[in-house]
Amino acid sequence: MKERLDRPLGTELAARSFHFAARSYESWLANARAYGTNDVIFWRDLGREWLLPTVRAEFDDRHRLTRAFTRVGLSMPVLERVATRLAPRWAGLVDRVGLDGSGRRLLSGVYNLAYYRGVADELGSVDRFLAITPSDEMPEPGVSGFTT
Repeated sequence: MKERLDRPLGTELAARSFHFAARSYESWLANARAYGTNDVIFWRDLGREWLLPTVRAEFDDRHRLTRAFTRVGLSMPVLERVATRLAPRWAGLVDRVGLDGSGRRLLSGVYNLAYYRGVADELGSVDRFLAITPSDEMPEPGVSGFTT
């Protein structure tokens, strides 16, 4: 702290840190799903009107393969279960054969799927999630089929 106080005004120290959480794969996916669930709860119950349109806009900004993977996974729960179960093995395999970063991208896709599963389930259906428009015109909770 003393070093910070002795610096000239406007001068800042650069800090860099890395966080490596010690959690299981299952816990990691449950965390993603909980984030999705909570985003809907915050929108619906706490009046954060901007949140659901933002969630949808961010979905639309994802890579096209991530969006396709998520849509298929949400529509076909059996495929979601298989992909979720096999993703860690596939990720390790593709990294070992030299496809740098591909394993991370695969796991990122699975994380996205878990997050949007939480959103869709809390809204009541995949169709309700896909019906969201990324605009300020999002209906209030309880309007246009978004009932609890």
